[in-house]
Amino acid sequence: QVWLTGTDRLLFDELGGRARYYRVENSKVTEE
Repeated sequence: QVWLTGTDRLLFDELGGRARYYRVENSKVTEE
């Protein structure tokens, strides 16, 4: 499990479908 904030998604391209991306805005978490 890894949590990074303010990080460019391109850094995780090699993980392919093994990564999940979430956005936090206005106290709401949404999966991208």
